[in-house]
Amino acid sequence: MQSLEAATIALREALAEEVKAGTSVGGGTMHVSVPGKVLFEEAFGVDGLGRTFSPDTLSNIYCAGKPLLAMAIGALVGTGQLAFDTTLGEVLDGAASGIGGLRLSSLLSHSSGLAGPTGVASVLALDDPGAEVMRSRPHPAMRLGDLHYSDFAGWYLLARVVEARCGADYRDAIDELVLRPAGLEGAFVFCRDREDVSRIASRLAVGEAFKGIERYPLLLERTPTWLCRWSPSFGYISNAAGLGALYRLVADVCDGRIADHWELITMVERAAGPAYDGVLGRECSYGLGFMVDLASHAFSDRFSSRSIGHSGNVGMSAAGVDLGTGVVAAYCLSGLSDGDTAVSWLRPRLMRLAFDIADAER
Repeated sequence: MQSLEAATIALREALAEEVKAGTSVGGGTMHVSVPGKVLFEEAFGVDGLGRTFSPDTLSNIYCAGKPLLAMAIGALVGTGQLAFDTTLGEVLDGAASGIGGLRLSSLLSHSSGLAGPTGVASVLALDDPGAEVMRSRPHPAMRLGDLHYSDFAGWYLLARVVEARCGADYRDAIDELVLRPAGLEGAFVFCRDREDVSRIASRLAVGEAFKGIERYPLLLERTPTWLCRWSPSFGYISNAAGLGALYRLVADVCDGRIADHWELITMVERAAGPAYDGVLGRECSYGLGFMVDLASHAFSDRFSSRSIGHSGNVGMSAAGVDLGTGVVAAYCLSGLSDGDTAVSWLRPRLMRLAFDIADAER
């Protein structure tokens, strides 16, 4: 087995190699830890405006923040205000008959059959995406147990449920129910107005899209129009350290070191699958708000079946914990490239090198 120093150097060299190649990554932040010890927490490269990353640089993490909303649901379950088998019709007065019978558990596990808009671009193209979701219904071809990754519709409805029960914006509910009790204030950022945006402007990275040898800064990502929008499916800001802290918390709860205020012990169990997900194009499994068995989600075969996590925007961000070993790995990249490169090559490569560091420490 290689030494911790050698494994760390190997990860640094891989990150530098990807940046130099200039086809999928400009820079970013990365975190690796085991229980009680952070082994790697570094920044590399530059963002879409050529600014050097530092470990506390913030990034748009997109769907990688969805577990925070799921944990808010879990907190409400824990206090008896909801149950995982609560239906939308019991909470949302405006839920059409097509979705009124859907249970929160099926929304959280991507097994509801909703086939609404998928992907940031498709959502932005709609005049009123929320109204479209409220009029939607499960796909008629979906059967019980079928998986269909719901990028927007499911999380829109979950946020509305949280708001109905809390009487507050879902972002305020996440602050109150998740971030403060978990001691994660500041690890994740929500912007409600221009003042919030100005406070993080100097720390916020601008991603970039890679199209062959061309690179385009994603300037929309740093505008108040983008940052302040009501967006429970992809409106999350953090960095590798923040994501790492979240999954260290999950591991500590599941190992009994921290009280479970969020029903995490239930949420990390497999709730749907393994089955073929036509949106993601792979056979995989889900818990309640988490991807589970991360090897089936192309995170790397170094993750065991007892692993949970989430990724965002075609692999620009990814984080997870192997509950069997306690290894946490997370990264936030500035590059948006094609799915095959990001998911089939880059993500497994970086996660594998993260596990090499953890193995060397043990």
